[in-house]
Amino acid sequence: MEEKILNFHSRVLGLLPTIELTRGRVVQTIRSRKETAPFFSMRGFRVKIYLDDIFLYNAKISGIKPIKFQDLNDFDAECGGFENLAQLQTALRKAGFRFKIFYDYEGFVISFQKEKVDMDSEPLNSWPAINKEGRKI
Repeated sequence: MEEKILNFHSRVLGLLPTIELTRGRVVQTIRSRKETAPFFSMRGFRVKIYLDDIFLYNAKISGIKPIKFQDLNDFDAECGGFENLAQLQTALRKAGFRFKIFYDYEGFVISFQKEKVDMDSEPLNSWPAINKEGRKI
């Protein structure tokens, strides 16, 4: 199965959510149906988190659920790295949800968790290469 990518854009997020994302503290994103479709069967699978097309880290999808924008709250904002709901709404408008009344939109919440750095998620680049005789190459 090909690995999926969740790409974020700093011009949409703003400063604080961008910093929170790079630190692995953002645990959800809100996307349109079209953007979410490739992830519907991905619960528990690894995705690559990118910021402005630069790889940050691997994460695992922990859930996907539909949401009406009228039901968004401060908790959703905090999970996305925002200080409050107004900042989240501003980012969603920048992302393209601006062509009809904001509260008429429906989207999907994709929840994810940054993977801990371990042998399964990071290449062992720091280990020396060893030949058949057990000597460093």
